[in-house]
Amino acid sequence: NRRLVSGEAARIAREHCRHTLDRNMLGQLEHLLAQPSVIGSPQLLHTVLEAIVNALHLSCSQTDVDALQMLPDLAANFAIRAPGLKMLLGLALEILDHRRLSTTFVASLTQALATRMVDVEWEPRDTVLEFASGAVDRLGWGRAKAVVEPLVEDVVSALGDPEEYVRAAAVQVLVRVVSSADAATRSRVAGHPGLTRVRLGQLLGDSEAFVKRAAFDLVAALALAAEQQREKSREWLHCLAHRQLYLVCDDPDFEVRLRCTRLLAQLTRWLHFGVMADADRLAVKELQVDALLLDMCNDSSRYVRLACLESLRDMQGRRAKASEEQGVEHPEKRRTNDTDTFCEKLGSVDFGRLERSLSTEHLYQEAVDRQVDRQLMTEADDVNAGNNILECY
Repeated sequence: NRRLVSGEAARIAREHCRHTLDRNMLGQLEHLLAQPSVIGSPQLLHTVLEAIVNALHLSCSQTDVDALQMLPDLAANFAIRAPGLKMLLGLALEILDHRRLSTTFVASLTQALATRMVDVEWEPRDTVLEFASGAVDRLGWGRAKAVVEPLVEDVVSALGDPEEYVRAAAVQVLVRVVSSADAATRSRVAGHPGLTRVRLGQLLGDSEAFVKRAAFDLVAALALAAEQQREKSREWLHCLAHRQLYLVCDDPDFEVRLRCTRLLAQLTRWLHFGVMADADRLAVKELQVDALLLDMCNDSSRYVRLACLESLRDMQGRRAKASEEQGVEHPEKRRTNDTDTFCEKLGSVDFGRLERSLSTEHLYQEAVDRQVDRQLMTEADDVNAGNNILECY
């Protein structure tokens, strides 16, 4: 059987390349990727690709830089599907982390990534975006910039991808760029014509929960950059509406509610204890973020309640510090501004009860109170009869 022989030969080559750098065999393996018999057999193709990755990994450790130049060409090969592409990009990330490569290699790799972003199948597009996020996480923006920055246009375009996994992955890339990139790149992303309030609103209202989670992470990152006066764009602020946030507070996915709560806390802190321009203050006040945050203290998820507790305690500390700096106010002095009104509500929060609601014992009782039908807890038969008696007795 020709396929069995070819498969066995590929497995032998894979093990050989794991321990021995053979440039001649590497060239032959690359040639095999163009053979219809290899392309037509996913298992055989994957084995050949594993052998090539082993050889390239050995080339990297033995400083054979010339052999590494084939990696971008392989990544751009549409015959190699997502699993193989993931292997190649994993090796590329390792190489970028441990070696200083030529600008030609980096440019070729970036071009290969852009090529796969137009793949007709969604898995390779998702793989490229995950690689971009992983590059920023592992290398830091300083070293990842050369590879990730040229992909910004493709990443923003992927926000409207028909596949939800690709949309979520694209948003996560932008979260990392906004959070860690240099000022010029961050401004380019925040002010990108494709990152409008309409697009952000669509992502926040996406049908898939994991896309909404990523969208809230992005809005929070943009809001933090604005609060720290590192970004002037306010598209993220104008994409928010009170009714929208109110509905998200009842979202069935608790992680969506958790991210929404963190955003509410972030905006509330900025509104009442930060420095904010008048236009921003008016826009945030219309969202009624402080009232929504206080309402989330009664959320069914203890993770959401914990986020409320931590944020409100932080604001309580800021309030106490501000009172010390300004002097103690007269008890009868009438409060007139919104911050004073919020501080009054903050003072009425029962932090003890909120903290106790996070304990394990409380969770058991909460499950009984909220989820167990009282009728099921009532004995309908005679005492010591029916379902209270074991058959063996």
